Amino acid sequence: MKKFRLYILIILIIILAQGCSKPGEDDFSKAHKMLSGLESYTTTAEIIIRGNKLVGSYIVKQHFKYPDRYRLETVSPDDKRGKITIYDGYGIWIYNPQINQTYTMENFKEVEESGMFPGYFAKNLFSGEEAVYDIMRDGEAEYITIKVLIPGTNPYRKHQILYIDKEKMIPVKMEVLDSSGNTTITVYYRDFKYNEELDEDIFKRMVAESL
Repeated sequence: MKKFRLYILIILIIILAQGCSKPGEDDFSKAHKMLSGLESYTTTAEIIIRGNKLVGSYIVKQHFKYPDRYRLETVSPDDKRGKITIYDGYGIWIYNPQINQTYTMENFKEVEESGMFPGYFAKNLFSGEEAVYDIMRDGEAEYITIKVLIPGTNPYRKHQILYIDKEKMIPVKMEVLDSSGNTTITVYYRDFKYNEELDEDIFKRMVAESL
């Protein structure tokens, strides 16, 4: 009888211990695991940039491969359609379709769009200060949000917030905040394919005549 009571007591302690865990902790662990396992992806990103008076937007196809290689293909606006930017691990290669020319920047990898990659967000998450996790609800949808500090001194890019679909466990949105907490950039990710198998050739530089 004593053994039975002891058994019941142990079961109750386990149940109570599980009940004391904070809401969302398991989801936060899943989101952290998803980002730590991110080796590659493709997505179509709608990027909205807010300035003092103007709001600009464009759409790019993003290809990313760990640790930092990427390829950007501009879809819109029309005057930038077809522009290709590649970072191959050594430098940046850019193709301008308007004049059918290419140019390179060696030992340089930071372009405006690179800070809008979930891949670069993961780098800031794992190498920076402590991140802030939360759960956000929008109607029936639920999102895991992760806020991190952006390295550097740019006052217009102080923090990043990544929104992860709680059910599908994929990134759907990113916000970049200035030092005052205002949103300066919003990125929506469409058709996000996690750990997509990518052809190595898409990260290779080309000559304009071959495009």
